[in-house]
Amino acid sequence: YVLSSLSLDDVYSFGALLCEMSIQQLPDPERCSEQIVMVKNGAFRALIRRCLHSEPEARPDMEEIIEELETHLNSIS
Repeated sequence: YVLSSLSLDDVYSFGALLCEMSIQQLPDPERCSEQIVMVKNGAFRALIRRCLHSEPEARPDMEEIIEELETHLNSIS
């Protein structure tokens, strides 16, 4: 299974899950922006915003997401 074969819907779902884990609340589509602001980690907040972008073409692919996460994790360790 190749990462690049994941759909942009999967990226959206990943962003929603990352937000849910960060704020420890279930996602609420009516409060999406408010919930994203609650994410304390700025790098995660920016990544979540990109993943949840309303235009699917503007969302990162999973390879980009993994690179960003690895960069962020390396910077804090």
